[in-house]
Amino acid sequence: MNTAAVHGPSTGNLFLDRAVADRAAFRKYLQTRVPLGKGQALSTRAQVYFPVDALVSLSFILANGYVAEVRQIGREGFVGLSAVIGPDMSQATAVVQSAGSAYGISADVMRDMFESSPRFRRTTLQYMQALMQEAAQYVVCTRFHSIAQQCCRSLLLAADRLDSRTIHLTHEQLAVAIGCRREAVSLAARQLQSAGMISYRYGKIRIVDRKAMEARACECYPALRRAFSLFFTPDQVGMTDQTDGPITGV
Repeated sequence: MNTAAVHGPSTGNLFLDRAVADRAAFRKYLQTRVPLGKGQALSTRAQVYFPVDALVSLSFILANGYVAEVRQIGREGFVGLSAVIGPDMSQATAVVQSAGSAYGISADVMRDMFESSPRFRRTTLQYMQALMQEAAQYVVCTRFHSIAQQCCRSLLLAADRLDSRTIHLTHEQLAVAIGCRREAVSLAARQLQSAGMISYRYGKIRIVDRKAMEARACECYPALRRAFSLFFTPDQVGMTDQTDGPITGV
């Protein structure tokens, strides 16, 4: 497996940059940056993942085969929370939704950090609080807001978590993320594209007019931005353009 050495004062993961007071001392645990491939399943029993430029979906697979996404994780957090705060008994499946890279750190090291470092423990608890608010906000959002509004909320948050205007998601994946039929997402995506807010093709969605999209989104998006305000800053809001040119067409 190819890896890249860690360089620079920042890790690229916003949680780590906030949680670890002395990154130089912690750097020995960040020896490598591991590539994550789209569709790759992540096991968190022995290792915790801190995405840098990847997006990971945490989902439950029901008995009838239906997949229900409960959370997306990007550079604002980490995959493997239950392995840090106690025995990993989670039944959720973590799958890479958008390829990129992450730091892999031993779950034992993370548990030691949680127990011994007040700063790391406090930041972890703040992150957990944001996740709980996100879960509650999603219940409200799916009950009261339109599919187009939910698409805007989901895409804007994904852009924030990737720090990119370009999101590698299919309509099927977006439908799973907001818990609706693919046809409903396709209709909403066409409406957003016709309005000049997004462009898409072949599982690649690009936010073209972010301000218009924020105005179109429901109140849940700014509420979730506030919930994660400790991990996102105003100049870190999905502004990086990682495409090789405009995307046009359907």
